[in-house]
Amino acid sequence: MVREKSREFAGTLREWIRVERPVNVRDGSGSASGEFELIGEYHASATPAGTGAESIAESRSALLVWQFRMRQSDAILPGDRIIWNDRILTVRNVIAELRPTPRTRILAEENR
Repeated sequence: MVREKSREFAGTLREWIRVERPVNVRDGSGSASGEFELIGEYHASATPAGTGAESIAESRSALLVWQFRMRQSDAILPGDRIIWNDRILTVRNVIAELRPTPRTRILAEENR
């Protein structure tokens, strides 16, 4: 039974995401370098999860929040960025789902 669920979950991972983390390096003047290091590239499922903060959810400038599900990974942290389909998103929340098939759920907000 676990195999069937695993196969079913694997079949939903149709998107390819790239996860990067800001590098904490300063340039000669002491400002952040703006560089990112690759954490990994993963297959994931992507679904819209509403808008950002409730205080701006009704505004015209509300940012869309996406939910990504993927195989279990401890490498992704809040503050990382996801590059997906020509979009750049910031990871807001990472949740480990310990089910018969362990997975990671990520909530990420689109950047402007």
